[in-house]
Amino acid sequence: MSDSILDAALREADDHPTETDGRRARRDRNRDAVVDALLDLITEGDPNPGVAEVAERSGVSHRSVFRYFDDLQDLFEVAIAKSSERFAPYFQIHEFGEGPLDSRIANLVQQRRTLFEVAGPVMRAGRLRAPTQPIIANDLAETRQLSRRQLKMHFAAELGAASKTDRPRLLAAIDAVSSFESWRLWRDSSGMTEAQAAATLSTALHRLLAGELTMEVTP
Repeated sequence: MSDSILDAALREADDHPTETDGRRARRDRNRDAVVDALLDLITEGDPNPGVAEVAERSGVSHRSVFRYFDDLQDLFEVAIAKSSERFAPYFQIHEFGEGPLDSRIANLVQQRRTLFEVAGPVMRAGRLRAPTQPIIANDLAETRQLSRRQLKMHFAAELGAASKTDRPRLLAAIDAVSSFESWRLWRDSSGMTEAQAAATLSTALHRLLAGELTMEVTP
């Protein structure tokens, strides 16, 4: 390409920056609207919304949905990743790692209760798709690692006081009882209310962390 043709092309591009930026901004807005629509539908109770429902909620045409995403799998992966930003505040534990054991347990129970109830539908949808979608499976693994690190730091005193043999068992036990899976077991299978599930979690953590249960295992 000659210099004159290249210069002309560059000048033409410079003459229409607003038009290009406007198209890009509109595309980004529509793409975000599609992702938000999917998350809203999941949060409202539909774990697997179809394209028609997403398009209607977002105000974007059915055809445009696939202009912004390769397929539904791609859309779900982006949405699950974005949900981490939407629900980030609910991962924070009040007075993290501070205060007596009773206070730390109460703060963790409140955090888990709020997180699991607010973000629960999206967390469930992610778990349903994780076995066949590696990107979502990776996000789920990272979230579980974060939860485990939180417990390790929040209850550092109690874990530190446990023997070298008991410490990993104790961490695994409190990780299990404070997990989303346990919460849904209590809420769904056992039919517990939020308050009852929270009380069950509190009781389990007190029994484990106050040293009232033996960690001995018979060979």
